[in-house]
Amino acid sequence: MMTVFPLLGYLVRVQLLGHVFGDTYPSIFHVLGLNIVVVGFGVLMARFYPNIGSIIR
Repeated sequence: MMTVFPLLGYLVRVQLLGHVFGDTYPSIFHVLGLNIVVVGFGVLMARFYPNIGSIIR
C-alpha cells in the first residue's frame, strides 16, 4: 500500500483539482485539504468496515 497510495493520490489530485480549478497544483492548502480527505476516507473505511476482503468474495 505504501507504493500504491502516492500514485492514487497523484491521480486523484491531477484529475479532481485539474477539473475543478484548471490547475493540478492550485496551492498547498488545496492539495493538503485533498490529502486529508483521501486519508480520512481510508481511515473511516478501516474503522467501520475492517473486513474489506469480504467485498471481493
